[in-house]
Amino acid sequence: MGGATSSDRFGDGLSVREIADMLNRDALSLCRTLLPNGKELAGYWNVGSVEGEPGNSLKVHLRGDRMGGWADYSRSEGERGGKGDMLKLVELLRPWSGSEEVEGNDVASAVRWAKQWLGIDAGLNPDQLKRIRDKADDRRRKEEARNLEKAEGTRRRASALWQSGTLLPASPPALAYFRGRGIDFAAIGRAPGAIRFRSDVWNSEKSREMPAILSAMIGADGQFKAVHRTYIDRTSDGRWIKHPGLEEPKKTWGQFKGAHIPLNKGECRKPLRDIPPGLTVEASEGIEDGLSVAMAFPQLRIVAAATLGNIGDMELPPQAGDFTIIGQHDAPGSHAEAALADCLQRQQLRARADGSGRKVLIRWPDPEFKDFNDQLRGVAK
Repeated sequence: MGGATSSDRFGDGLSVREIADMLNRDALSLCRTLLPNGKELAGYWNVGSVEGEPGNSLKVHLRGDRMGGWADYSRSEGERGGKGDMLKLVELLRPWSGSEEVEGNDVASAVRWAKQWLGIDAGLNPDQLKRIRDKADDRRRKEEARNLEKAEGTRRRASALWQSGTLLPASPPALAYFRGRGIDFAAIGRAPGAIRFRSDVWNSEKSREMPAILSAMIGADGQFKAVHRTYIDRTSDGRWIKHPGLEEPKKTWGQFKGAHIPLNKGECRKPLRDIPPGLTVEASEGIEDGLSVAMAFPQLRIVAAATLGNIGDMELPPQAGDFTIIGQHDAPGSHAEAALADCLQRQQLRARADGSGRKVLIRWPDPEFKDFNDQLRGVAK
């Protein structure tokens, strides 16, 4: 961070690392201060970039061991504004600019601003520092309690929405959508019970109801966590396609980190949490890709993550065997390529940490196709 180290001190006994840790513990409040155009979703503060515009490319962790860490997935590895902690975010955003002149480099200025925001003055004794730290921890605990209450209310409403949907076999628009994507459920053996349909799902982008495919996202404990919505529209020639007029035709409602959409149980008809020891699990980003692989290998246990990053967060039961990521051929150097590599690494670290010894692999489509659904339909890159 601009030449500063964790041992650098600023006249009050606090190191840069300690100040950064205090900011990280209060990540949500700081995000609301520095990035007011962002939104809280699924344990992250989502915003366009360090410029502060609305969007989803920059994500700040609001919970867990990585609280306060952030990454902008639209930027390449090592690029300025690519990733960091909350103090790095302060340094990049320079909230002191436009006010009184601040002497020193950006790190020193960031530390001074951070201390003011935290209410820290120079010369604090240990008891005063402890009170400040305790106050930040108390704010965090209260915020987490409010978030849990809010998340449970969202989960219940999302579950009610999904429950109200029509099962896939009795949903002609949804079946027509999947046929248009080359999906033949007869080749798989059955349609997934996790997928339903409603013709009147609210869309905040257009502020009106529209048809949507509803997919249940299930946690490692077997409980409903969130609903994934794919908004579809009927063309003039009668086909059903992903809604072309939406910037985000696919959206998830609820806390879905680590959860999955059950697509194909394969030879074992039990829920994921109850699979026999050693059973391989395959995970795709999107529903269509996972179903395309299921058509070719109906014996496999296949789930979808809804987002690429969630593949890295996906929780498997301890008895699960190898984990195979259903990959896509993304552009070299792109955010998606880097995100896939990150997912692979995180699942490999998880396998080492839990002592399962499972291998984490990637299943690739043929080189001339971007993904397995394109390969199924013969749509080359």
